[in-house]
Amino acid sequence: MYLELRGNGQPVLLLHGQPGYGKNFEKVVSKLVTNHLLLVPDRCGYNKSFGYPKGFEEAANELIDRVEQLGLSDLIVLGYSFGAGSAIFFSTLAQRLTKALILVSPIGTRKCLTPLDYVLAKPFIGPVVTFDGMISLDIVMPKLKQFASNSNSDFLKAAAHALKIDVVADSTISPKPILKSLKSFVDEQRILLKQIGLLEEALTKVNVPVHIVSGQKDDIISPESVLDIESRLKATSLTWIKDGTHLLIHEYPETIAEIVSSYS
Repeated sequence: MYLELRGNGQPVLLLHGQPGYGKNFEKVVSKLVTNHLLLVPDRCGYNKSFGYPKGFEEAANELIDRVEQLGLSDLIVLGYSFGAGSAIFFSTLAQRLTKALILVSPIGTRKCLTPLDYVLAKPFIGPVVTFDGMISLDIVMPKLKQFASNSNSDFLKAAAHALKIDVVADSTISPKPILKSLKSFVDEQRILLKQIGLLEEALTKVNVPVHIVSGQKDDIISPESVLDIESRLKATSLTWIKDGTHLLIHEYPETIAEIVSSYS
């Protein structure tokens, strides 16, 4: 597993979403790097990390080993979207190493699942649908953004804004090579469906302070799902971002950095 270390100070572990890689946190990192030691991995199966995606507990144990090798403790662990799964397990398996848990747009219970999650895990149709989505994100969207930005047409610029092309293209949601990300994405969909019960159980074992951050316009993780996660935790703070979507780490990095700093 590739792990990048940035900065000095209070250690913070940042776990990216699906598909994704550590570089997705760049806007948040830039707000924290002056007084935090940031641990930013590429999860297995993505970008610079080799191998295949791992289950939540297995991935957490690998992260724990790396943290112990570095001689670190008292970590603030932030899990974004799918990365929240491993963050939750990290906090339960290594409570001694964990100062606080921050969950941004998180998965966590069966209520986060939609019919599309089951489709994406299917042997044939899942990879086809995922590939189509990644092509849109990695190839079509950036080209449309560039075209719209260079155009004098107010209509095109308005259309680009409405489609969130600027957010999607700039945030590099899915790393390349695209086929590697494709396989990893589908593998993780199957892990999610198979292990969601274990993740629900792990939530009840969290014994560190937890802060959930969610966008009220998130069309991937519903408010109902977030409230279900909150109800299973013991010590929780919840921040709703009124105009936030699922892409909070790109839309509101200052807010997320402020929440991280509040636990430093």
